[in-house]
Amino acid sequence: MGSKGKRLLLCSSFVLCGYFCSLSLLRLLFLSLFSFLIFLFATWKDREEKESYQRFLCISFYMEQVLYSFERSGKILSAFEEIKPLVAEALKPHVDCVLDRIRSGLGGDDIYGYALSAMEDYYQTDILSQLHRFMVQAEELGGEIKDSIALLKAGVASFEEEKKLFYLKRNALRNKLVLSDLLGLLVCTTVMKLLPDWSGISLKPFFQNFVLFIFSCFLLLFYLFWGLSGDKKKMNLTGEKRYALVWSREKLKFKDRILRSFYEKEVYKEARLAFSDWMFDMLLRLQLQTVETAVRASIEHADPSLILPLWELLNGIKEDPVSSEPYLHFLEPCGFYEVRAVMLEIYSTGQLGKNNIGEAFKLLLLQNQAMQRETARERAEDRLSAYGMLAALPMALSVCMLIVTLSMVLLGFLSGVHLGSFVS
Repeated sequence: MGSKGKRLLLCSSFVLCGYFCSLSLLRLLFLSLFSFLIFLFATWKDREEKESYQRFLCISFYMEQVLYSFERSGKILSAFEEIKPLVAEALKPHVDCVLDRIRSGLGGDDIYGYALSAMEDYYQTDILSQLHRFMVQAEELGGEIKDSIALLKAGVASFEEEKKLFYLKRNALRNKLVLSDLLGLLVCTTVMKLLPDWSGISLKPFFQNFVLFIFSCFLLLFYLFWGLSGDKKKMNLTGEKRYALVWSREKLKFKDRILRSFYEKEVYKEARLAFSDWMFDMLLRLQLQTVETAVRASIEHADPSLILPLWELLNGIKEDPVSSEPYLHFLEPCGFYEVRAVMLEIYSTGQLGKNNIGEAFKLLLLQNQAMQRETARERAEDRLSAYGMLAALPMALSVCMLIVTLSMVLLGFLSGVHLGSFVS
């Protein structure tokens, strides 16, 4: 049975349960119409998700092919002319747009950046932006790019692994949530069927409306669970204040110290996860730029959790270019032991010069690949961790249904007993 058949069967089960619960014809028709609307919305969400996954596959193939082509030619125009017949149909208009922009010379001083933005309009992700920035720098500055191309290939592979792992975990969580929703619906239906006939509660208008409301809530939860994407990043409601508090070297007021202790753990984790991305960006720049220039350029594209420590690192390098102290103190409050080793390697590349960093670069490449894999796993888990709490909602509805039903049965019984004693 396909995905569409499963959705239709699941939506129909809500109407069937309403029939078993002896809902009136009018209420059953309303539930049927609502189920049909939920089915249509779920179908639309499913189609949207499939299109998103197809865009991911298309852009992954594009990044692999453009890297191989650019490695051979070293020219952006030649690379795009070579990959045009190979990319998916959905990407060909964007490839044509890139070629037209390069040939026409549009974009002023940033012709290549403006041209490559056509690809980023199709799919937005950090690795794609980093790949394009590197291609522009290599085109303009020249130099040896073999190690950087190897790094980008590893970065693309890490991006694909992270996305596929996320989709796998997201689908498993969705199935768990939908199952909890159906179990909650089954519990409510069972409670209704076990009601004693003498109570007459199931036929009372108030109780019928309450059952219809509970079933409608189950349908809304089903739509929420089925359309679970997890792609939206957590909104930061505190702005830059928490970063300033956590990374501040000054003595803070009592209130600010309280806030700092509250934000500290969260910001440190953000910095640790963002460090591998910053390191990846740095490695791409080190073959073409000095360490100081690379650090300054990387700040523009760094995660907000790293901006203040990076400015502190840059100022330390300016004050004493030959000292290793700024590198050793970078993210020191976080206690990340792997950061110090990486920063010492970056320091050594600065002392060797960009033309003599072969071995140090390879070591950094291996370290970055290991960190990227660990970061991919943690991000996939973090992006879905909050959604696991949603499994409690169907059970909460079932408990609410059970409490109201038992309360009405008890009230009916007590009123019957009171009436019987009055008659006797």
